Amino acid sequence: MQRKLFLPLALAVLPLAAAGPDSSSATANVTATLLQPMNLSVLHDLAFGEIIITDATVGGTVTVAPTGTVTANSTGLAVGSGHPGGALQLSFTSSPNVAYGLTVGEILLDPVAKGGGASMAVSNLQVTQNGTLLVPSAGVYAGTTDASSTTVVLVGADMTVPASQQPGAYAGKFQVTVTYQ
Repeated sequence: MQRKLFLPLALAVLPLAAAGPDSSSATANVTATLLQPMNLSVLHDLAFGEIIITDATVGGTVTVAPTGTVTANSTGLAVGSGHPGGALQLSFTSSPNVAYGLTVGEILLDPVAKGGGASMAVSNLQVTQNGTLLVPSAGVYAGTTDASSTTVVLVGADMTVPASQQPGAYAGKFQVTVTYQ
């Protein structure tokens, strides 16, 4: 009778010995957050306004601040009053208090009329949210969506006007993208 009891007892203890002190287990959790889709709108286009060429031999830079103020940083240019400029104003709805990234494509102003002057580059973007400057990293301006689910971002920039630039109307289009990060 001892022989019959020994074999089942040995088989029952074997799995306990195999688990041994080298193993451990834990319970893990799983979560998910569903975000509402982002909806980006342009409330005001980037506009440098009316610029007067006071000396065609001198180029310069025209700056639109995120506040909308336009200044000419050259003795060869002056800001006119007939057509005011303004910052790019973007608004997007989203889930509240979530990290986002904003990217802006290349911006060039080309002459509207054939035979006009050279293209003018726009650079040195200044992106703000609620008055705070967003510093780009690898071309992405990172921020956090507003608690109200509607975030407004203002974008200022510099336009380089080359010396001897032809007077006339200049325009361009560029892509703006906002994504959750």
